[in-house]
Amino acid sequence: MVGDRDRDLIPAQSLGIKTVLIGEESTEFKSDVVAKSLADAFHFMAKKLT
Repeated sequence: MVGDRDRDLIPAQSLGIKTVLIGEESTEFKSDVVAKSLADAFHFMAKKLT
C-alpha cells in the first residue's frame, strides 16, 4: 500500500500489507519503506518485483 499520510497506511498495515510512505518519515507510524517521491516508491517496488 502506498500513501502520503499515516492514516492511509495504518489500516493496511493492520491487515499485514506492506506499506510505503511517500514523504518524510513519521515519528508516530513506522512504515516498511519511506520514499521521497512517488517515482522513488515505484523504482523501489520495481526492483523488489524483478
